[in-house]
Amino acid sequence: MIDSSALDNIRTLFLNKNYEKVITTSKPLINDENTDSWLLNIVGLSKNFQKKKEDKDILSSLNLFERAFLKEKETLNGLEGLSNLIATTLIQLNNENLREEASRYLKICEKYYLSSEKHFGNNEKFLIIGSNLFFSLLDMDKEIKILKKLLRSKLKNKDLVTSRYLFIQNYINSWSQEDHYINAKKLSIFFSKLEVSNLNEINFDQNKKIKIGFVSKDLYENHPLSYFVSNIFKYFDKNLFELNVYSFASKNNLDLKKNVSKWYDLINTNNQEVVKIIQSDKIQILIDLMGHTAGNRIGLFNSRISPIQISWLAYCNTLGFKNVDYLIADKNLIFKNEEKHYSEKILRLKNIWNVHSGFNYKRNFKISPCINNKIVCFGSFNNFKKISDETVEVWSKILKLKKNSKLILKSTLEVSNHKLLNKFKDYGVDGQIEILNRSKYKDLNHHLDLYEKIDIALDTFPYNGVTTTFEALWKGVPVVTMSGYNFNSRCGSSILKNSNLDNLIALDKKDYINKVLILTDNFDNLNKLRRKIFDEILTKPLFDGYSFAEDFYDHILKVYKNLY
Repeated sequence: MIDSSALDNIRTLFLNKNYEKVITTSKPLINDENTDSWLLNIVGLSKNFQKKKEDKDILSSLNLFERAFLKEKETLNGLEGLSNLIATTLIQLNNENLREEASRYLKICEKYYLSSEKHFGNNEKFLIIGSNLFFSLLDMDKEIKILKKLLRSKLKNKDLVTSRYLFIQNYINSWSQEDHYINAKKLSIFFSKLEVSNLNEINFDQNKKIKIGFVSKDLYENHPLSYFVSNIFKYFDKNLFELNVYSFASKNNLDLKKNVSKWYDLINTNNQEVVKIIQSDKIQILIDLMGHTAGNRIGLFNSRISPIQISWLAYCNTLGFKNVDYLIADKNLIFKNEEKHYSEKILRLKNIWNVHSGFNYKRNFKISPCINNKIVCFGSFNNFKKISDETVEVWSKILKLKKNSKLILKSTLEVSNHKLLNKFKDYGVDGQIEILNRSKYKDLNHHLDLYEKIDIALDTFPYNGVTTTFEALWKGVPVVTMSGYNFNSRCGSSILKNSNLDNLIALDKKDYINKVLILTDNFDNLNKLRRKIFDEILTKPLFDGYSFAEDFYDHILKVYKNLY
């Protein structure tokens, strides 16, 4: 029997964050098979929270959390053990030293979670950890079911759950664009209204210039979004406009920061305080660069903070908020007869809805690797959630028909590789798949060098790649895409149309397969196409930052004049 005073002492040490002392004090206690689950959880957490933790401490914590769960499967202490086990496992997927062990635990977590649904099926904490687990397991059907339960639950703050639920629907074909619109509008009620000053009480006439505010959580160095806003921040009429950035990123981007009037780091500032800052700055045009992406502050835009509020870039679909006035797109993305399925008015830019600034990296042409390797290497560096079941089916058919070929994959997210590989295994082509360890290519130059190993980049659908398509073309690699049914699923089409590469846009799955096979019929012709793309792509609208900025601000000025 463990002395109760010793347990009280350990609990006090933990509450005082004296984690190292918790570990040493509890050492003789935790090997006892009668050790309570709460103590196993506390010691496991202490091993994770201590200042000088090592990989062996993390492994020990995983073991402790597993024991805590198994000892009390049907109690809240057991649920706490399972929650800690899942959370720690998911974090360690990013740890190169422990990735293999974390992958093993991921399978264990799935098994334990499913077996626990009969006990905790409606518990909010259980559902939240489940949504995170099945996100990493690439099981979107299960994740959606869990998110639906959370939306029906008594959870107080449902904004992030709502965003996640709306966002995940873009990865699959279960919703029409009308469904996206109806659900986005219906679920907007879960975003709270903030206290805002009446716009009539703000003296915008005092502004010497038109004040534009950009709101984002992703404007840090090397984040893809930074390359798409760089030209907007660089090329604008400084006599006419003033740009402010309201950033929720954990780190700065000095290259972007130097080009704007004010830059606020607001990661620790709540939305209500942010509203006060924006309104005190007398911002007339507020532009969202987040949408329903992870960790967003999109709830800001559910209130009328500024006279004009615009959605652009990060989220390629409707937000469903009545206080977002415009969505920036182009003629290839949203057709006139589809506007009724977007809650925003559509601003169509002249050529393309965004441009890339390119990289500080010397471009050297590399011939198609198939010329020397005598096999075709396909590739996709999109996050693995974009690799839908339909995408797996089409890519597998290509690999089967092109025996002398392989497919290189690298995810931008750390998720379950084995789940994805099993999908290809069902088609008998898993031996032609190579999944790269993303942690080995975190350096941007190393990542870009990978395109030199690829003959043809294969785009995902219905959720097209954007950053990866720009990167591939910048390196001269041809990209095959499939045109879809809405903004989100036509991004690849718009990029290729603006590259004069319409012949690489497929109309359906059969056309996609045929286009890829035709490209691989003649290696010399494939290499000529690569050379053409490499030589000409920088002259296309994709990388013409000055012209894009001019067009962008012309449209911004037009909506401003319409209001005033």
